[in-house]
Amino acid sequence: MLRAEPHSRLLDNQDEAAPADGRSVLCCAAVRLGTHVEVRTRFEDRWSRGFEVAEVVHQHDRDQFRIRRRSDGSELPVLFDEGDLREERRRSTWWV
Repeated sequence: MLRAEPHSRLLDNQDEAAPADGRSVLCCAAVRLGTHVEVRTRFEDRWSRGFEVAEVVHQHDRDQFRIRRRSDGSELPVLFDEGDLREERRRSTWWV
């Protein structure tokens, strides 16, 4: 179960639910509030950047995540499961 702890980190997911590009999905680790994440969009099943973990909500015997949009600070109106979030990758500096 994911728990919000101030000095925790995200661990790589090693199961079949891992994204094809090899980036970690939030799974089985403690998550620090404010962690920058990408959200799987439900319409196109693509990953969208620019979000952070605002709150961990425990309901129905599982943890779900309230997500905040970083551009304007708005919290999204739905809760997300851990499989719909992954740690945001830093953009590479391809010219170096």
